[in-house]
Amino acid sequence: MTDDPWTHNCLIIGLTATMACFPLDVVRTRLLAKGNGLRYGGPFQTIAGIVKHEGPSALYSGVLPALIGMAPAGAIFYGLYDLLKHRHLEAVGAPPPPGTVPQLQLEAQWTLLYGALSGMASEIVLYPLEVVRRRIQLQSMVMAAAKASSMKHTAGLMAVAAAAAGGIKGAVPGTSAAAAAGGLRRVALTCQDIWKAEGPAGFYAGMAPNLIQVLPSSALSYYTYDRFKVLLQAQV
Repeated sequence: MTDDPWTHNCLIIGLTATMACFPLDVVRTRLLAKGNGLRYGGPFQTIAGIVKHEGPSALYSGVLPALIGMAPAGAIFYGLYDLLKHRHLEAVGAPPPPGTVPQLQLEAQWTLLYGALSGMASEIVLYPLEVVRRRIQLQSMVMAAAKASSMKHTAGLMAVAAAAAGGIKGAVPGTSAAAAAGGLRRVALTCQDIWKAEGPAGFYAGMAPNLIQVLPSSALSYYTYDRFKVLLQAQV
């Protein structure tokens, strides 16, 4: 991983932002799930309903896989970009001075290209954690539906919940066993369920649309990051 202090700061900011904004990710998953009877309403009603009926901790269902992926995601994203940038500058005969951040910048097209490639590499490597995160969020939704009813209605509610989870590819295999666990054990059981039900391909369900989003997003974010870094350094 690069020793650039900018990178370290970005990782800390990323962890903070993940914790602060993660409830919105849970709400998005709930709203994307198809079916009736499992929704509290719109975004604000969903937040209020989760807190009231499931407890504030339910707003962080699946946060562990997200946190696990933060450091390696940053390492791949920023580290690969720095490597590509350094090699490019060497190839054109303008290597950065040893131990310094180069003021010489890539042309815009190269910054966008290397940013897109770095984002794609990070997404491909860490996408399985995103799938696990979604499954855990859906598990929590299923379990909340089951607990809201008497035992004689649990089977029916589980069927409704499974139909709702069908809105996201790969539903929720092994929901009861995985959802009953906590922490790393829950992550491990969810991975085991996905592997048994769908094999390795299950960890990459829905990745193509994600890549379509990630490529321009990563390219533009790194272009902006690189330009602002130089601008701020010039003011020092």
